[in-house]
This record gives sequence, structure tokens and C-alpha cells, in this order.
Amino acid sequence: MQACQTDWSQVRPEIFGTLFEQSLGKAERHAFGAHYTSPADIARIIEPTLIRPWTQRIVDAWNSIPDLERALHDLSQLRVLDPACGCGNFLYMAYREMRRLERRIAARIEERRRGGRAGTYGLSIVSVDQFQGMDINAFACEVAKVTLMIAKKLSADELDDDANVLPLDNLESNIREADALFTDWPAFDICIGNPPYLGRRRVIEERGAEYSSKLARAYPLISGVSDYVCYWFRFAHDKMPLGGRAGLVGTNSIREGQSRQASLDYVVDNGGVITDAVSSLKWDGTAQVNVSIVNWVKNDDGASKVLWLQEAQVRREVDWIYPDLTADLDLRSARPLRVNTRPKRCFQGQTPGHVKGFVLSSDESVRARQAGAGSVVRPFITGDDLNNSGRPERWIIDFDVEDAATAKALDHAAFEQVKRLVLPDRIARAAKEEKANQAILAKDSCARVNWHHRNFLARWWQLSYRRADLLRALRPLDRYIALSRYAIADRPSVYAFLSTDIRPSDKVVAFAFDDDYSFGILTSSLHRLWFERRCTTLGQAVTYTNSTVFDTFPWPQNPTIEQVERIISVVARLQVHREERVAAGLTLGAQYDALRLPGQNRLRDLHTELDDCVRNAYGFEHPAEDLASLLALNELMVREELGGGLVRGPGPVANVQCKGTTVRVLG
Repeated sequence: MQACQTDWSQVRPEIFGTLFEQSLGKAERHAFGAHYTSPADIARIIEPTLIRPWTQRIVDAWNSIPDLERALHDLSQLRVLDPACGCGNFLYMAYREMRRLERRIAARIEERRRGGRAGTYGLSIVSVDQFQGMDINAFACEVAKVTLMIAKKLSADELDDDANVLPLDNLESNIREADALFTDWPAFDICIGNPPYLGRRRVIEERGAEYSSKLARAYPLISGVSDYVCYWFRFAHDKMPLGGRAGLVGTNSIREGQSRQASLDYVVDNGGVITDAVSSLKWDGTAQVNVSIVNWVKNDDGASKVLWLQEAQVRREVDWIYPDLTADLDLRSARPLRVNTRPKRCFQGQTPGHVKGFVLSSDESVRARQAGAGSVVRPFITGDDLNNSGRPERWIIDFDVEDAATAKALDHAAFEQVKRLVLPDRIARAAKEEKANQAILAKDSCARVNWHHRNFLARWWQLSYRRADLLRALRPLDRYIALSRYAIADRPSVYAFLSTDIRPSDKVVAFAFDDDYSFGILTSSLHRLWFERRCTTLGQAVTYTNSTVFDTFPWPQNPTIEQVERIISVVARLQVHREERVAAGLTLGAQYDALRLPGQNRLRDLHTELDDCVRNAYGFEHPAEDLASLLALNELMVREELGGGLVRGPGPVANVQCKGTTVRVLG
């Protein structure tokens, strides 16, 4: 009785979404990829996908009663779907906005008929039956039905019309408990929502191996490391009618790499046009993730597009939005260059697979080497080490033998540590993998299964990925160039020379170059530009990926000896300056952090000089056109390679003494 007497008009229905998300608990939220969406972020979809196009239609029909009546009829037939509706907040806001649009059209018709005088309004023709939702969680579906009925009641109160709220509508067929990826979708004109997102590698962990295998069988074209959210973008576009619209939230991985290929590339390559997008936005909620918000239409209406940048604070009207959610240049056309990969020069560092067993602290490494493990215990540097002190803080056990007996004979103490700490874990993981795979194969003998842990068990004394190709490439060198895979978005990348005695972790990118010229090209702002546009992201960081960044990056093709020598000269001075500051107690990370602040800075001056020298080596004249010029050079080199022509690859230039300074970071 008390609930019936409460003034529910003062309750914001989006609170149900918050309560629902909190009721799931952290583990269940992760498993389902469920995240609450704030009203402000829902508006970033509702406004461009529903309000803006319908407002324009009303404006176009403003002085024609027949056109207004057709618009009113079409609005009453408009079908809205949220295929991952959660508690129905998207449907709630869409319903209320459609009711307001309906009222605006009806009011204008009355004004035209009455000679400009306001009229009275009868029953609404926009119905809750026009709104459909699906969710895998039954409780969420029940809340969504309540949320939609509250929207109906509040709209009637707001517009002061005669809409009947009682008896309550039966929404059983509108809001359904279902997995949208394995369910027929109802027909729709507008698709909106915040589908679940989960890294592809975590689908097995969170949803189970059988579900992951089912996905792979049902959707073989969505492969690799595509995010779980990509399925919804593809589904929405495939099921959308001509002229239909969609607006979805996704992790910002949808604009990068394989996730982009499976989602936004697919949309644009199949008749979709992105009309409004937020490139990247830190999510407002418990999820530590950056998102992209994308609205598109199937069949372009020719209107200008809106791209939101800088955390949705900067609005740009543009003629076209590319699938990587940029407007000025589409770098998707850049292709890998054979000359960059033959021989391979860019590598990800070593992945232990079992940190406790293989990675040692400094004290542990001293004891290990005293016990005779000097040949297999090496300095081990992480990305954080590189960005801060610039020196390795830990050590790693790295057996370079393929036979267990040989490994034991090589270093008994190190072998016994790995046997004690690593072997039991690898046995357990392999057994778990065997059980899961056998269950999948029992249902489908042709299913694809992974045997990673069985393979790791077969050589349990070795690192999971010791990167033998990397070590072979470094063998003839006495130093190499290293970079943290994760770079801070608003700070220049920190490159450093490392002794080849130092093993890089998998959070480090290793370049098999020991010369100052190569260091200069890689540390230039031109390479950083390419990096930022071809990379992937992780939260606020940008991630260097060998295949998309280095393999496609074109190096200067015709630098003169003088241009190369100038680059070497600046790099030598840059290295000396950095080492002097390190010796004075200022880490590399602190030196580059200072570049964020205005004012005089010798490090900034050296990098500016280096950029000018590198730009001259390329023959580029206008800094604002660096990215376009690099893309044009990539395309030219691809054509030359296909035609059998000669192109210059990465690395030092022949007949020039490129090594220069001997400054390096030692273990």
C-alpha cells in the first residue's frame, strides 16, 4: 500500500540499472560483460540516431499538413530494439523522446488547421509495443518491463495527455530473456544499446570453452582477438533495413585491429555510413575501460557527420568518419611491407607464463648465480622499468635447451626451482584443458580447440614464449633498441638502448638495431604519429603492435649521407643529455613527464631538432601533412614491391658510420 502511495515521478528510472549492476557482483558482471550506461551517454546515441533525423523530418514537413501526417504515421510504426537491454534505460529514454516528437508533430498539425492556435491532444499513437528488448539475464528483463511502464506513465504526466497507463501493458513478447547471438532478432528500424564487451581471450575464461567454441562455429568470420562486443555491431548492421539506423557503445578496441575489421570495417564496407561518433571516452562507471560510441545509417542521407574528440569535449563537423573513428585520414589502406619483415626486426619480448617460477628478484638472482646458475639467469626488464629507471630490476631463468635432461645438467639449482614451482601448475592447467577440450570434441568432433597448456607442459622448464627468433636476431649485436609496449597517450614514447645481455619482457618491444640512425627514426614524432594511428589501446595507454605499426611503417627511401649524419649527431647529443640527467638522479620517465609542462626544456629542444632532421630525410616539408605523406609513401612502396622494384627497408644506411655514440643502458 505504501508503494502505491509513493510519488514515483521523483524517482529516476536509471537508478534501476545501477541497482541491477551492483546486484550481479563483480564476477558475474565480468562474465556477462554487463555495464550500466549513464543518461548522458545514452543521449549520445538517442540524439543522433533518433532525435536529430526526426527533428529534421519535422522541419522539412513544417508547412505541409499531409507531410506532417505522414511523419506522424511513420513515427507510430517506428520499431526500436535494444538487443542487450539490461534494465531498459535505453528503451526508457527512446520512448520518452518519441513521445515528445509525436507531441511536436501533433501540435504543429493543430496549429496549421486552426490558423496558428494551439489545440487539444488526445490519445498517444506511440505505443510501448514499438519497443523490443533482449537480455541474457531474466531479472534484468523483468526490471526493463517495469522501466518501460514507468516511462509511459511519466510521459503521459509530462505531456498532460489522455494516454491510459492502466491496465499495465503485457510486455512478455517485447522484452525477452535470450542470448542475442543465438536468437532471431525482431524486425527493427532503430537499434540502440550498450552490448556486453569482453576481450576475446577472456571469453573462454568467463563464459566457458564450450560457449567459445559455439561462437567460433557459428561465426567463423569473426576471429582472432576481436572483442565480444563486435558481434552486436555486425548483427545490427546485417539485420538493419535500408535507411535503418543504429547506435551502440563498444570498447574503443572496435576502432582498432581485428576488432575493427570485425565491426566498423564490416559496417562501412557493407553500405553503412557512420554519422556521429565519440572516438574514445573514459567510461563513467565501475568498468575501468575506454569506450567508443558509434551511430550509423544504412544508406547515407548526405548530411554532415559529427566526430567527438578529446573525451567528447571537442565537436567536429566532417564530411566522412572512417572506421578507425578519425576524419582526416583513413590509415586502413596501409599495408605491411615485405622489406620490413624480411628479415624480421621488431619483436615482442619474452612471456614467462609463470612469473613466480621463472622471474627472480635481485636478491634471489645473487643466490642463484652463487649456486652456479649464471648461464641461465639473465637481467629481465619490464615496460615499467624502461619508462622509469631505464634499468632492469629483476632477473629471469631462461633455459635455451629442448631436452629436460640437458636443462638439468646445465644448471641443477635453477632446474629444481622451475620443477618445484612451475611443473605442478603446468600439469594442472594441461589436465583442465584436456577435460574441457574433450567435452567440446564429444559434442562436435570437428570443433576447433586449443592445446596451449599441453604444449607448455611438453617443455615445462622453458618460458611459455621465450622468443627464440628475437634472441637469434640480437645475437650479432651488442645492444638493441627497446620500447615499452604501453605508451602514455600524451607523452612521447621512451626509447632506450639495452645491452643484449638483458632479456625484454613481453611488455617491451625490441628492435634489432644497434645504430643511432635507426634510433632517431623510431624516436621521432613521425613514427609516434604512425604508432598512435595504427596501434591498439588499453585504457588510457596506447599499445605498440608489431604487425600493425612497425610492419607498415615506411622508412626514408633516399636520405643523403649528410641527412643521415645529422640524425646521428642529434641522437648522440640526445643520449648524452639523457644519461647526464639519469646520473643526476632524474629517471627517463621523469624526464619525459616534464615534456607535458610548458617552458624551456633541453630534452624538448633536442627532440624538435631530431624531428626536423628526420623530416628532411623523408623529404617532407609540412609537419601538418606528415601522416598523409607517410601513408602515400607506404602505398608507393607496396606498389614497388608488387612490381618487383627495390625499396629501402628499416635499419642503418650503407656506407655511413651509423653507430655513433656508445652510450647505452646496461644491466
